[in-house]
Amino acid sequence: KKKGVLPKIRLPTKKELMSLTEFTGPLLAITITRLIGFVSMQRAAMTLGVKQTAAYQLCINLIIFFLLFGEPLSQLSQTQLPALIDAENGNQVRSNLKSVLAL
Repeated sequence: KKKGVLPKIRLPTKKELMSLTEFTGPLLAITITRLIGFVSMQRAAMTLGVKQTAAYQLCINLIIFFLLFGEPLSQLSQTQLPALIDAENGNQVRSNLKSVLAL
């Protein structure tokens, strides 16, 4: 006998999809642009030879590694700092910056 604990999965309505796209559209564009750039660079590196492609792969791995840590910190700063600066709470701004830099 099913208990009905899990929510029903359904397709979003057009209105819900449009409101979601309004928020995620710019993020999707940025992600696709990055992906196209990385693929183009890889294709160019592949024409240069094996060593150059390996060097490219190493560099890309480092970039992605630091992007994984840098992007959340950037988003944290962008969401919290404006409200703190508008409230003119200097101590809280410094505390937030210290915690971001400590991460």
